[in-house]
Parts: sequence; C-alpha cells; structure tokens
Amino acid sequence: MKKVYEGKTKDVYSLDNGNVLLKFKDEGMTCIIISHKLNEVSYVADEITVIRDGTTIETIDNAGHDIDEDRIIKGMVGREIEDRFPKRPDVKVGDISMEVTDWTVFHPLYPDKKVVDNVNIHVRKGEVVVMIGPSGGGKSTFLRCMNLLEQPTEGSIIFDGIDIVSADERTKNRVRSEMGMVFQHFNLFPHLTILDNITLAPKLVRGISAAEAGKNTEVCIIGCSGDCCVCA
Repeated sequence: MKKVYEGKTKDVYSLDNGNVLLKFKDEGMTCIIISHKLNEVSYVADEITVIRDGTTIETIDNAGHDIDEDRIIKGMVGREIEDRFPKRPDVKVGDISMEVTDWTVFHPLYPDKKVVDNVNIHVRKGEVVVMIGPSGGGKSTFLRCMNLLEQPTEGSIIFDGIDIVSADERTKNRVRSEMGMVFQHFNLFPHLTILDNITLAPKLVRGISAAEAGKNTEVCIIGCSGDCCVCA
C-alpha cells in the first residue's frame, strides 16, 4: 500500500496514538510526504529530495548522513541563511490596545464541547504576541473570533475601548477594517503579483491609492535574485 501525504504533517505528529508516519513505516507502507515541516521530515524520512523552481536540487539519503534543517533550507533558497532569527530591535511598547475577557466558544456541531474555554489576554500596542499549542487546541478558532469570523458564546473583546461583540454593525465593520489577517490557507490570487496581493485589501477597504499602498509595503523574498515579479 502506498500513501501520499500533503500539507499538514503537524496533524499526524500530534495524534494521541503516536507518530503515525513511523507506524506506517513499521507496517511496510510506502509514504511520499510533501511538506515544509523540515525537522519532522528529516526525522522520519529515509530519503529527502529538495526541489526549487521546478528543478531537483539535491536528493539526500538519510542513512548515515547528518541532515538538519539548515541544509534543507540552503537547498531550498540557494544560499546560506545568516541570522535566521535576528535579534528584534527595541520597540516601544505602549498601552493596552486589545483586551479579551472570559472568551468562550462552544463547538457548533457538539454544543457540549468547549473549543475555547474562558480565555483572558491583553495585548499592548507594539507587541508581538504568539499563540502556540497542539492541533485542535483552539488557536485558530480564537483568532478567527477576534475578527468576528466566528462568534463567541461568552465574553468580550475590546479594541481601543470598543467592545466589538456588543457594538453595532457599523462600528464592528470600522474596527475590523483596521485588522489584517493571514490564514494558514492564504489563497493568493494567481493572476496578481505578491505585491498586488498584499496591497489589494488596503486599496479596496481603506480606499488608498496603489502608489500609497505600495510605498507602505515592504516585501522581502528569501533567496530573491532581484528580478522576481515583486522586485522587477
């Protein structure tokens, strides 16, 4: 039996019954994994093929080789990556701009199951806040609720003093127009450049010109030679 697995390798690593891919191997199953979860892939794979721009860059036999994430990334982008995690410059953190209180969401199909259970957080202006946890932990549901893409069962979310849960529709839409969200399945428009995809929302929602939107947008593509669709 052969299996092709594409995309969310995190799902098979987070299941309660253990590492499913290794179980597949133990059962003699042939697996082809398409993924960018590099550490996990280097751990489970017997052979790794790196592809860039439609061309095979390198095929690595994992047996007896020291394969790490840096080697795979070098093959993917075509050069060494220095300062992959550079020190963040000092940023002035201001007052609380968003506060979530008693945020609770029940599953729409299983009303007895809480997806988000009494979450309380606050975020200050200028902060970068990261939410981590296993698959199914409620991260995506919580973030979708912040923009009211999903409605909470209980709780409030306050942006700059405005509770958008209880606000009127006009106020909700005004506050939501100030938010930017990038989803796991970001669904870029294929007929547009990266820059056009990024600046589309400010132009449509905020009504700013293409020149102003482009001026306020900085795009950096790892490994770009300077002649891509953004930089050219």
